[in-house]
Amino acid sequence: MSIEEEIRRWQNSECVETMERSGFKAGDRIVDFGCGIGNYIFPLSKVVQEKGTVYGVDVDRYALEEVRRKAERADIQNIHLIQPGRDGLMEFSDNSVDGILIYDLIHSLGMREQVLAEFRRILKDEGLLSILPFHMSASQIKGLTRTVEELGFRIDNIQRAGGIHFEMHRYLGRSSERLKDYERGDIYNFKIKKYT
Repeated sequence: MSIEEEIRRWQNSECVETMERSGFKAGDRIVDFGCGIGNYIFPLSKVVQEKGTVYGVDVDRYALEEVRRKAERADIQNIHLIQPGRDGLMEFSDNSVDGILIYDLIHSLGMREQVLAEFRRILKDEGLLSILPFHMSASQIKGLTRTVEELGFRIDNIQRAGGIHFEMHRYLGRSSERLKDYERGDIYNFKIKKYT
């Protein structure tokens, strides 16, 4: 089995289950911020089903075209692609999305607090912010968690080893790798705090 087949098998089973355990559900409107070539967007499209929508947001036009081609080949209708402007902000209304996923990108965001505040703005009151941090030490992840909490979120659940570091495959240049050799990471899921 090729690595591409292994990834597809993982996307269609284990990843779908992880997304559901994280709190995503049928009918949700989800933003995959920094979706890349779609490693997580396709499992999310299965979770939200035909009544839901997944918005793939990325500055890389090539990555978005790759997602578009894959979605067209698979006749997937619930994925919409967005290339943000230079400021990186998204044109969503306040309290308009059920969830935001940011995987293997938070470490490199400039203006991190501004982007997280933007996420807080567009999320509904019961919204889910899902973060998969790679390239960060334990103390940096702890600091990130504190920052997210200061912006009005609380940790809801952690999916241990639920995410895969797909970029390492490209950087290592190993075409014979197996999926089991990829780095795994914890997914941190936050909900907006309710004040009573």
